[in-house]
Amino acid sequence: MTPGLAFVVRRGAWAAATLFVALAATFALVALTPDPNAALAGFAAAAGGGDAEAAMSAYEAARNLDEPVLDRFLGFVRGAVTLDLGRSLSSGEPVRSILVDRALVSLSYVVPAAVVSVAGGVLVGATTALRDSSLGDRLTGAAAYLGLSVPNFWLAALGGAYLAAALGAGGSFDPEAGLFASPNVQYLAIAAAVLATTMFAAQLRYTQAEMGAFADAEFVRLVRAKGGNTRRVARHVLRNAAPPLVSLFVTELLATLFVAVVVVESVLGIPGVGAALLEAVSARDLPMVMGVTLFVVAVGVFARFAQDVLRATLDPDCEHNA
Repeated sequence: MTPGLAFVVRRGAWAAATLFVALAATFALVALTPDPNAALAGFAAAAGGGDAEAAMSAYEAARNLDEPVLDRFLGFVRGAVTLDLGRSLSSGEPVRSILVDRALVSLSYVVPAAVVSVAGGVLVGATTALRDSSLGDRLTGAAAYLGLSVPNFWLAALGGAYLAAALGAGGSFDPEAGLFASPNVQYLAIAAAVLATTMFAAQLRYTQAEMGAFADAEFVRLVRAKGGNTRRVARHVLRNAAPPLVSLFVTELLATLFVAVVVVESVLGIPGVGAALLEAVSARDLPMVMGVTLFVVAVGVFARFAQDVLRATLDPDCEHNA
């Protein structure tokens, strides 16, 4: 087996193990803690003159909570392998269908935000890092720190207030309308702008720092001595700065997926993956919680795996040190 193939296999094994551990931990967190909804079912039955114990038992039986925990977990793992994630306890719909619909909503603003922030952050960061302009450095540095310091929930709240004023009553996100129909497209645009603010600032700052470290390198002076313009210098510097920038981009993207998406969707009322997770946790909808967790962790693990492979391609030395 070649060193490159061995590296990929080793990283793939770690990715699979990480996915399994994350799913097991999430399942244990939900399955091994008391379900407050069972007590509410018993309380409602007792208030109506019924049998509280029977109501609680019926609630647990309807959700397969009376089965052994290990059997339930192994059943979920078997279903996950075949992408049969069961049905939501809240709506009765297949979890896989719900995830597909919700993922499309989230991706419709996450992808544009990521593309714009990375392209813009790298372009502006590279330009300011390689040009000797103290004013430009101060302005872009201030913009980056401002973008990183402003909380996403505050920006989302401002965007929601603007949409409420602009659209008036009944201007909330309408899942029944088309994804890009009005007013949905306005909500997606605000969500993309909120995510892009932080991601652009991070990419700008990272690019400035990484490319600035090579600004006085010997190969840069050689390119400049041969008459190379800023674009040519940037191409050579970016080739050396690319490995750490790839890692930083993946880290920011995962932070956006795990945290910012939940915050933005809960504030703006966008029915994406983050909102689905909050709804499932509130309703103790275990199949839905596990389905969303599987989706999010799988995306994160795959992104990390792709990052490792891409970084090893760009910088073969890290492959031997991994």
